[in-house]
Amino acid sequence: MTEKEKRFTLRVMAKRVGLTLGIIAVLLAGISITGKYVQAALGENSPEAFDIFVRIFNINRELSIPTWYVSSVLLLGGLTSMVIAIIKRARREPFVGRWFGLAAMFIYFSADEAAELHEYLTEPIGEGLNTTGPLYFGWIIAGAIAVVIVGLIYFRFWLHLPGYMKRLYLLAAVLYVGGGIGIEMIGSNLWYLEGGSSLTYSTVGTVEELFEILGAVVFLYAQLVYLTRLAPVIELHVHAGAAEAVRASQEAAALEQPADQTPA
Repeated sequence: MTEKEKRFTLRVMAKRVGLTLGIIAVLLAGISITGKYVQAALGENSPEAFDIFVRIFNINRELSIPTWYVSSVLLLGGLTSMVIAIIKRARREPFVGRWFGLAAMFIYFSADEAAELHEYLTEPIGEGLNTTGPLYFGWIIAGAIAVVIVGLIYFRFWLHLPGYMKRLYLLAAVLYVGGGIGIEMIGSNLWYLEGGSSLTYSTVGTVEELFEILGAVVFLYAQLVYLTRLAPVIELHVHAGAAEAVRASQEAAALEQPADQTPA
C-alpha cells in the first residue's frame, strides 16, 4: 500500500452541514406534528401501522427517531468541543478548562436527551415544592438555576470569543434554553391543566423540541466554523499499538527529510 493510499481526506463544509441538519430538524418536526393531527382526525379508525409510524416519529417522546437525531447532534457538538479543547491545550491558549467544560456539558446533554435524565428531578422537586402551572415540571427550576450558574461561569469566556462566535453562541443559547425551559414552561402549564394528550400540548411540545434541535445545530455549526479558522487541517493517526505508532513516526520523519540528504 502506497503512502497516498494510506491517507483518506474528509472535507467538512460547515455551512452545508449546518443547513442540512437544520432542514432535517424542520422536516422531523413537520412529520411529527402532522402525524399527530392526522391520527387525531382518524380517531379509532387510525390503522395500527400508522400509529406505530406516529410513535416512531413523535418528537415529544423518547425512543423515537427525532430524539435519536437531536442526541446525535448534541454528541457531535460535544466531540467538536473536545477537539477544540485539545488543540487549545496543545497551544497553551487560555480558557482550556472552559472548552473541556463545554465538551462535557454537550455530551451530558446528548445522554440526557436520549435517557431523559432530567425527568428524574420532576417528582422530588415537584412534590417538595408543591409546584403547579408553568413550574409543574419541577426540573424546570433546577434547569433555570443551572443556566444562571453556567452563564456566570462562562461570561468571561464568551467575551473573549470573536464577534461571529459570540453571535452564534448567543443564538444557540436563545434557541436551546428558550425551547428547553421557556416554551417547556408553557407545555408544563398545559399538562397541569389538561394532561399531555391534547393536540395543543403536542403542538407546543413540537415547537419546544424544534427550538432545542435548532439550538444544537447552531452550536455544532459554530464549532465547525471555529475549527476551520483554528485548524483548517486536522490529521488523525490511528495505530494498533505502540510499535505501530513508533514505526509510523519514523516513516513520517523519513518522508519529511529532504531528498538530497541521507540518514546518518
